[in-house]
Parts: sequence; C-alpha cells; structure tokens
Amino acid sequence: MHWHLPTEKSPWKDHLKKLNDISHLAYERTKATIRQSLGKEIPVILHKGDDLVLMNQNQRKIVSYVPEEYHILKNIAHLALGIHNICGLEEMDDLADIYRETLQMLSRAFRSSTLPEDLQKYRPVVLGAEQLFLNPTAEKVNSYFRAILPLVKEAINDASQVRIYALHNAVKNWRVELSEQEWGHTAIIIMGPHMPRKGELSMQYANCIMGKQERGSPKEGCPYARAKGHKEDPMHREQICIYAEGLEDEDKALDLLITHIVDERVGSHILEDPKAMHQDILADATSLLCMKNGAKWRLDMT
Repeated sequence: MHWHLPTEKSPWKDHLKKLNDISHLAYERTKATIRQSLGKEIPVILHKGDDLVLMNQNQRKIVSYVPEEYHILKNIAHLALGIHNICGLEEMDDLADIYRETLQMLSRAFRSSTLPEDLQKYRPVVLGAEQLFLNPTAEKVNSYFRAILPLVKEAINDASQVRIYALHNAVKNWRVELSEQEWGHTAIIIMGPHMPRKGELSMQYANCIMGKQERGSPKEGCPYARAKGHKEDPMHREQICIYAEGLEDEDKALDLLITHIVDERVGSHILEDPKAMHQDILADATSLLCMKNGAKWRLDMT
C-alpha cells in the first residue's frame, strides 16, 4: 500500500495531528479523574511483598500478613536449590565453605529435641544435605534429590497453604469494612517481579475471590488483568485485578491500574471488546500480514 500524498504543506495534516494530540491530553485527564477516586470511591488492595496496603474512604492501612512459618518452609524447600547451585560451581570455593559451615550449624539445631514438632518431618532434608557435603559426588547428589523430593514437595504445599490462608484472613478482615457496592468495584494490584511465573499465588487468589480462576493461558487473554462487571458504566464500577510487573513504586502501580481501567472503557465502547487494548492495537492485523507474507519475507532474508 502506497499513498500518493501531496508534497506541499497540507493544513489538514496539521489539523489531524492536533486532534490526535488533544485526544492524548483528554486521555491523561481521564486518568487523572480516576486517580482521584482510588482509595476513596474505589477501594484498592495493593499486594506488595509480604504486605497488603488497603485503601478506602481516604484511609490507608498496611497489614504485614505473611507468617514466619511460610519463610521457614520456603527456605527448607530451597535447600535443594542451594545444593544444586553450590555443587554446580566449577570449583568448590569460599562460598561452598560458608554454605557447609552454616549447614552444619543448622543440622545441629535439627538434631535437637527442642525442634518444633511440625518441622521434625523435614529432618532428612537438612541432615541428608550435611552428609552429602562430606563427599558430594554426582551420584550422591542425584540420590539425595530423589530421596528428599517428596519432602520438598510437601514443604512447598505447606508453604502455599500457610501463605494463602493468611492472605485470605487479612482480606476477609478488611472485607467486613466494605459495603456490597464498594466490594463490587474493588481494585486489586499485585506488585511483583519481572516475568511473573504462571500461577503466581496472590494473583490466583485474587482471581479466585473475584469468581475467576484463570491461569493466564493465551486463550484466556492478557494474564496481567482480570475484570468483571458492567462495561457500560462511565466510571470504574467493577472488580479488577492487575499484575504490576517489575514495579516497586506504588504510584507507578496505581497509574498502571488506571491505564487498565481507561483502556477497558475504550476497548468496550469503541472496539466492543474490553480486553482489546490489553494487546497492541495492531496485533490482529499484523498476525494476518505475517501469516500471508511470512514465507516471502523469510526468503528475502536468504
């Protein structure tokens, strides 16, 4: 496709650009309007590390909800990862020496009769690691991993249970402060690391309490946003959950939430699909063009 545009200055092109610029300004003003509603008319749950930031009616509450047991269980499961990484070093350097010394001290604690009963079942993980480091051959490492695999999986399952029940109790305690209408348009932001793993616990939980249990597969649309409600409402009046990938700044996470809210309105009203703006607006047309021209374009590269 090639247009034969006039080479001389054309006022209509300037007018078109100006209208586009004004459109972007209106977009930002709409976002600013919604920003003023967050934590006021729109309740917000912001999940940040081990904390929940709860915002509603101009009040802000921070709840550190993750129990110590969760971190203990996760660290036990990570022992296998430590063994794998340390033994994978080309040379057993000073890092391995520090690991071995610390492991020996941990083993003494795990042999103690005062070890909490809930942790006693994990003794083979720790004591087996200590024995392994006496002579860590490849065969012994593999044998150790096979032996402790059921316990590692159990520690992972226990850690998941401890954390998600603690998360639920924290959200439930705050939920009683909200009316049905407020809960109906609560926004949840999960602030997490870059490249979130599929099935991230807090994202799954948020989707679950909103009546959605997607796991983020391509067929289910954007894995970073989930919403349900009334798409015709001019302001945000629906539940929404987003994953703020790689964002540590709270204001940036809130701005991302607002962008999702505004883009869903745009997609709903113009493109008849509230999820349309969660992908590149050129995505569908580009996919068709690549399917049509892919073979020729690859041939052009030879």
